[in-house]
Amino acid sequence: MPTVTNMNIQLDPDLAQWTRDYVTLKPIQHSSEDLQALLKPLGLLETTSSSADDILASIGIAMICNYAETDGGPGPVAISPTTSPETAKQLLETYQQPSYQQLRQSMGVTHHWIVLLGPDLLHDSNEMLEETCDWRVNNDPHPECSIISLVYD
Repeated sequence: MPTVTNMNIQLDPDLAQWTRDYVTLKPIQHSSEDLQALLKPLGLLETTSSSADDILASIGIAMICNYAETDGGPGPVAISPTTSPETAKQLLETYQQPSYQQLRQSMGVTHHWIVLLGPDLLHDSNEMLEETCDWRVNNDPHPECSIISLVYD
């Protein structure tokens, strides 16, 4: 898999698959041509792949889905999974940079969630839904980038 821009980590294929399996809302599809056109001028295009999934993975995004389908949802959300709290913090810093903010705006993405998962990936879609509902209730105004933790102490 391609590496995340400005970071020496990769989007783990198992975590990307978990995201696609357990985030139950329909993904928003972008063509690879559109993604390349958006990423290249921002200096974020790190792959020559023609796969939209690989292009998103090159910037650490497993999927983009529309949380506006649920009552009070925040709209289109990019999701980046990780099992490392340190990586989650690094991703949050990276995704708050102006180039990523501009990219989200260009893609019509209103929020970017870094989803912190336990190493065993024994989470289900209900946990994800509960945490995102808590995020909506407890964060007003809603931050553009957030860590959504499914790891409990």
